[in-house]
Amino acid sequence: MHFFKFLTTRIFVINLIIAVFVAVAIYFFVIYGLKVYTQHGEKIAVPSFVSLTYNDAKELAQVNNIKVIIVDTCYSEETERGLIAAQIPSEASIVKRGRTVYLTINSTDAEMIKMPNFKGTSLRQALVDAKIYGLKIGELTYVPDIAKNNVLEQKLNGKNIEPGSKVEKGAFIDLVLGMGLSNEKVFIPLLLNKNLVEADSMLRAKYLNTGAKFYDEEIKTSEDSAIAIIYKQQPEPFEKNFKPGDFVDIWLTKDSNKVFIKQAWKDSLKVKIDTIPVLNEIK
Repeated sequence: MHFFKFLTTRIFVINLIIAVFVAVAIYFFVIYGLKVYTQHGEKIAVPSFVSLTYNDAKELAQVNNIKVIIVDTCYSEETERGLIAAQIPSEASIVKRGRTVYLTINSTDAEMIKMPNFKGTSLRQALVDAKIYGLKIGELTYVPDIAKNNVLEQKLNGKNIEPGSKVEKGAFIDLVLGMGLSNEKVFIPLLLNKNLVEADSMLRAKYLNTGAKFYDEEIKTSEDSAIAIIYKQQPEPFEKNFKPGDFVDIWLTKDSNKVFIKQAWKDSLKVKIDTIPVLNEIK
């Protein structure tokens, strides 16, 4: 009974108010202290470390008040050896200062694989198998043989390479193919306005090789060459006096205005005039 009376006394009420005030003050003090301690609100966008050396990545991280650490290595053809190939968190991610960014670096040592056996297969199958193994088909050479487009030899740097031999992943393997017993000729495809990858695929389909490549002066990086298009080729399209294995030279640019498709070539493709824009003629 006395206890309940005490709850209604002035002394209790005053102490209760003081206790509530102190509790609220402590709450806000703790919240503010945590914000200061964790640098709440001080966030940055993660810069890109891809294609940098580890030393350059550390300097960039220091400028942005974050940390970097290498956690893995990989084998990538898209990045030069010894450079950063990937990062977590990714570029432009919003993080607090002091955050650690985990890096994957492209190995300085090439990945080695066992050379597959292309001999006895068709060129088409060799192209498929090469992609599966991470290899590239290089120069095609044709010799008289009854087995048309059959792989007779496989070479690396001009020398025969036996199946099972160690070879660097991504290496170019040259093939010697049978051309059959006829004097069959192939025609040159129209490569204008195509990039290098597309042109190489089109030439392979016609059993031809990509010859010399001539780049405009403004093409200076691998990124530039990847988006460059062909504005001139030699021999010209649709000529048919060529043997399997012959070479086609190409000229590449980033300026689409340099591409000119002759009316005769359009007619050969049976394309309506209005479906291919007439571009400036090369002078």
